[in-house]
Amino acid sequence: MKALRILGATLAAAAAPVLAGTAEITFADPQAYADVGGTRAEQFRNLEALARHIERLAQRLPANQTLRVDVLDVDLAGTQFGLQPRIVRNMADIPRLHVRYSLLAGSQVLASGEDHLSRLDYARPTDVNRSYTALYDEKRLLDDWFAARFGGNVQASRY
Repeated sequence: MKALRILGATLAAAAAPVLAGTAEITFADPQAYADVGGTRAEQFRNLEALARHIERLAQRLPANQTLRVDVLDVDLAGTQFGLQPRIVRNMADIPRLHVRYSLLAGSQVLASGEDHLSRLDYARPTDVNRSYTALYDEKRLLDDWFAARFGGNVQASRY
């Protein structure tokens, strides 16, 4: 499968305020990812959900800025055997994302880098929203990454 590229300008324009940044997301080699889902359909849904989440985060940027994200690897929280439900434990099956990014204002690069995202304490029992939100842990990783790299409180964006 070739790289999957999703442009967020259309969705951002339809769902965001006038002053909102945009995102361009590329999934480098989805077939080589550690764990993005058990079936092709699930893999596509998961990648689409991650792309839409990054687009929502980018809407928090100034209107003239574009966040380009290359997703280099995905390892979803939990473990899945075949078509069985995903089992979420702690420590041994943490969510991991590997991203390369560039923040642009026009053609000027404002920031760029490559990050390995993970969270060891992801399965805390007090986190009740986990069971109600698809890809909750991965979206939380992206929220924390975005806040650390680009600032802002993004706690509500997972839903």
